[in-house]
Amino acid sequence: MKLDRRLRDEFRKFGPYFGSFNNPIDLTGMATDESYYEAVRLAMEEDEIPSIITIYCQTANTDPTLIASKIIKAITEMKPKTRKPIVFAGIGGVEVEKTIRRLDEAGIPAYRTPEEAVSAMAALMRYHRAKRRLKLVLGKV
Repeated sequence: MKLDRRLRDEFRKFGPYFGSFNNPIDLTGMATDESYYEAVRLAMEEDEIPSIITIYCQTANTDPTLIASKIIKAITEMKPKTRKPIVFAGIGGVEVEKTIRRLDEAGIPAYRTPEEAVSAMAALMRYHRAKRRLKLVLGKV
C-alpha cells in the first residue's frame, strides 16, 4: 500500500531527511521518543493506515522506557477514536526487555523480534476477517 503525498509529508515532520516516509515508514535510529509519539498518533488517526507495526532498535541516543511511555500515551489518547491493531517489536538489551514487559502490561502486544510482531499482526488480521465473514453470514457476532 502506497501512502499518499499528504500523509508522507506529515510523517516526514517526525524523522530526519534521510528517513523513509513511504510504506514502511522508517524514522531511523535518530528518532526520539517524541518522534515515536507523533508517528504512532498520526498512524492511529489516519483511516488510510489499517494497522501498525512499531519496531524499535535500541541505540545509544534513545531511552527505550521513554519510547514505551510515548507509545502508550499515543495509543491511550487515540483509543476512544479507533480500534486499530498495533503491535511492537523491540530489539536490544535489558532495557528493551523491560520496555516489552511494560507495553505488554499496558495491553499492547510486544515482541522481541520483528518476525514475531508481523506474525502476531497477521493472526490479528485473519481473526478480524473471519469475524467479519461470520457476522455477514450469521448476523451479529
